[in-house]
Amino acid sequence: LRAPRGLWREVLAGWTAYIALVPLFIGTLLIVVMFSQIFSFEPKAHPLVSVFLEEGKSSLMLIYTIGIATVLGPIVEEIFFRGFCYTIFRKRFGVKIALVLSASFFSFIHANTFAFWPIFVLGLGLGYLYELRKSLLGPVILHVTHNILFIGYFFLMKVLIQDHGSF
Repeated sequence: LRAPRGLWREVLAGWTAYIALVPLFIGTLLIVVMFSQIFSFEPKAHPLVSVFLEEGKSSLMLIYTIGIATVLGPIVEEIFFRGFCYTIFRKRFGVKIALVLSASFFSFIHANTFAFWPIFVLGLGLGYLYELRKSLLGPVILHVTHNILFIGYFFLMKVLIQDHGSF
């Protein structure tokens, strides 16, 4: 079974865009962390963090949750935020305002005050890739890649902290 040639181009575009976006995302995240330290702001944990931290959860529940967070969630979000919202905003307001509005809505809907700006930057990158490629596949690949790496990083830190105590 062979995938269409365009599929691999979109996969590569998604990964390339993610590599380009990572420094902006991490830089924004570091700035938010710095300000939270300065103002002694302790953010509430994302609801998924609770699921990932609970030791008593069944493996099936954990796999189900990770699957939704890494695959199903990004697909549904890209269809909604880029395929639907961005497209409507673009027709009404033009590209630049549509990028800002859809990224703002994307970030707001994640309901995490602490991560608003990093998620906003991610939303801008996803929208820009969609605008460039005129396809949802690249943004879906970028989004899935981001969520897999982010959740993988979370579990790595969890294991390191459990094995070696806090840093």
